[in-house]
Amino acid sequence: MMRTHQKGGGDITTTSLSRPIAILHIGPHKTGSTTIQSYTRKFVKELASDGYEIPWVDDDGDHSLETSQVRLATCFLNKPFVHPLYPCDQRLVESAKTISKRNSNILISSEAFDRPDVKMTLLTEFLKPWNVTVVYVYRRFYSWLQSYHNQVGKSIEMLKTFLANSTDYLRANMNDFIVQEFINSTTAEYVDRFTSAQRYQRDFDNHDVVILNMHDKNMDIVQQFFCKAIPHADNTCNAVKNRKDDGETVYNPSSIT
Repeated sequence: MMRTHQKGGGDITTTSLSRPIAILHIGPHKTGSTTIQSYTRKFVKELASDGYEIPWVDDDGDHSLETSQVRLATCFLNKPFVHPLYPCDQRLVESAKTISKRNSNILISSEAFDRPDVKMTLLTEFLKPWNVTVVYVYRRFYSWLQSYHNQVGKSIEMLKTFLANSTDYLRANMNDFIVQEFINSTTAEYVDRFTSAQRYQRDFDNHDVVILNMHDKNMDIVQQFFCKAIPHADNTCNAVKNRKDDGETVYNPSSIT
């Protein structure tokens, strides 16, 4: 884990110490965010006992904890972008403001925050009541590329392409994928996603930016997140350490030989 500060070593003032904590997990995409969010839901009571609340609006099950997070994140993307599946829900912004009025810590996790079109001025103003820790996960390019390729291969549009060109190939393999022009766009996307930490270091002046390593051989990304990145979350950390195999896969790229 790497913890960085901006300007003058990021000295924390007395005023900032008196504020509650905001954990802003920004992904990026394909770095275990969905797994982290699923454990956030599973251990929501433990997080609450550690003093962390999560913005959530539940309309008869319409919003899960995870979808609420992305619906909050899209409120900070430049217009006219509208997420086709998870448009902004302003009630989640109000939910966060209510948490602020209680002077409580807040945890927000969405890989949508890795987008280059995040309105940073609006986001920093929104998070002003808290002392912010931005959490970011590093993943090597070729490991990320393989995961990204697998996701694209599962998409409906890619499936249509496969079927339309079934006389040429039945299934895209990794070699075909890399030699296609798609490599150019994915390289650019990787750069966009994985330079987001620099933007947050710049705009969240004097706040922590914690960089977790997805390739850490000693600790999986879930334990890194709850036990290292989140301050004073002892109950949640212990629950994570003692979790039993519940079918949730925690991927560690370093386990591949």
